[in-house]
Amino acid sequence: MDRTSSMGLWTYGHNFCIAACALVEKNDPHTSIPAYYLISHSIELALKAFLRGAGVSLEDLKNQRKYGHNLEKCLKKALEKDVQKLIQISAIEKLAIEMINDYYMDKQLNYIKIGYKEFPQISVLVEFAGRLLQSINKFCFDNRDLHANAPV
Repeated sequence: MDRTSSMGLWTYGHNFCIAACALVEKNDPHTSIPAYYLISHSIELALKAFLRGAGVSLEDLKNQRKYGHNLEKCLKKALEKDVQKLIQISAIEKLAIEMINDYYMDKQLNYIKIGYKEFPQISVLVEFAGRLLQSINKFCFDNRDLHANAPV
């Protein structure tokens, strides 16, 4: 039995968002990279929660060629699956996701990689993650059993 539900992914995304917000509120420069990681992971999980509720298989969500940890691919697929019926995503939010995506996918938020980096404003990502989670909550709850009987 496949037990990874849209609501389970949503819950984890929400938890990562809360953790990111706690770090951002500290306004400590030593926690900025961990905060970017946490909010990026929150966005990944929220987008995957929506996609899971929209019928995308867990296998596809995990597949590095299809979605993996690629925030842009997850967002593109969510837009194809009409997430915009639940939330309006601004051009600034899309740009912020585009800016953080390579660092997130390349694990540069986990491990040191020297060189110049240009990050989006974390407030844009935090606000987006919060709005996304709030907007898809009911959808994820309503579709939480969609995959309950699907083979693993």
